[in-house]
Amino acid sequence: MFSLDFKIKVDRILFGFSAYLLDRLAFIVGKFKNMDHSIAKDNMKNVVIAKYLGLGSIVRSQVIIQDIKNTFPNCKVHYLTSKKNIKIFEIIQNVDNILTIDDSGIISMFFSTLRLVIQLLKIKVDAFIDLEVYSRYSSCITVMSCARNRYGFFRYDIHLHIGIYTHMLYFNSQKNITDIYLQISNYLTSSNMYNKNIPKFIFKEEHKNEVEKYFLDNLKNKKEDDIYIGINGNASELALERRYPPLYFVELIENLLNNIEDKNINIFLIGSPSEKKYLEDEIYNKLNNKNGVFLTAGIFSLNASIYLLSKFDLFITTDSGPLHFAYAQNVNIISIWGPGSYWHYGLLNYNKEINLSSNVYCSPCLYLTNKVSCEGNNICLQMIYPQIIYNETIKLLKMNDTRTYIENENKIIKKDYYLGSIIR
Repeated sequence: MFSLDFKIKVDRILFGFSAYLLDRLAFIVGKFKNMDHSIAKDNMKNVVIAKYLGLGSIVRSQVIIQDIKNTFPNCKVHYLTSKKNIKIFEIIQNVDNILTIDDSGIISMFFSTLRLVIQLLKIKVDAFIDLEVYSRYSSCITVMSCARNRYGFFRYDIHLHIGIYTHMLYFNSQKNITDIYLQISNYLTSSNMYNKNIPKFIFKEEHKNEVEKYFLDNLKNKKEDDIYIGINGNASELALERRYPPLYFVELIENLLNNIEDKNINIFLIGSPSEKKYLEDEIYNKLNNKNGVFLTAGIFSLNASIYLLSKFDLFITTDSGPLHFAYAQNVNIISIWGPGSYWHYGLLNYNKEINLSSNVYCSPCLYLTNKVSCEGNNICLQMIYPQIIYNETIKLLKMNDTRTYIENENKIIKKDYYLGSIIR
């Protein structure tokens, strides 16, 4: 299994050089070959959307699928992603075909890439939309698809991509991701369709039954007015600095369980199988009171775990994939923002969310710098004290607390780090 750091190095060195050569070759060939770049309903038969990493971003990119299907109803939408993401397309609408690469190892990466390029050439792609902003590998695949029209983002150097992409769009990190995705979609469709709502997921009965069975087996004495609160304390390896301090969650959970007597509260710690140990060691095992707390990480299949979110009266989450899953299911949300920006990645037209941030000097930094300068000392999140979330929860769910809030004595913020600085 490749580590993320190794993948980034390979992408920058090997595929960076390859992208440069392919860019020059495509530019030269383009000068001599008179390719038809016209866009019309009768000649837009196959569109590929590429997003390899980030389930949340894949969910948010559904606005592009909607726009393309509305404009070119007879067009086939092919979605290109990493093999590990394929399951989520069981619940996403209007995707006609899934293309994958297997990036779990060098050999699997090589052969899956070779197979992918052959598939793309057979499809005869009319438009390829590359949603990866930083990936040189993705740029290489885009040009090797030989698509008539190739859409991609640029941030710094526009000249590097004048052969790879036929249409380039400035990735404005000051805009919301929905607006960015609609902007590149409209570049193709010219539709000016601005439906910013995320389409509902279509769950199979097997996904629902997984959750219903768990509830029957584990919540024996549930009542109609019980409160279900989901907590996502995780963040993917793309930026672990997005994790909210686990001891803060311990404090929050214990106060909710101990202080509320008029409601029966059930708290679910959600996550993937790989996140179970972190949740167990850092949160669950440190709780003095575990009654009513359920560690569901790794129990459900991916789509059943997404369906589980629909059961919550409130979902408390960091800036990560499950936030976007919750958006699609009309759930009450308290979102916690530090390195990332709510204005960039939140769903701004969603009216059932309370977003929290501390507004410290160096926040947000994610995707705006090459490296997070605090190296994990995420003061931006440490300054959002759990009592703030507690107060918002009480107010949102209209609960009455009968005891005084108790703070965790071990809550210490290391303020020796000067915000935004890098020390050699």
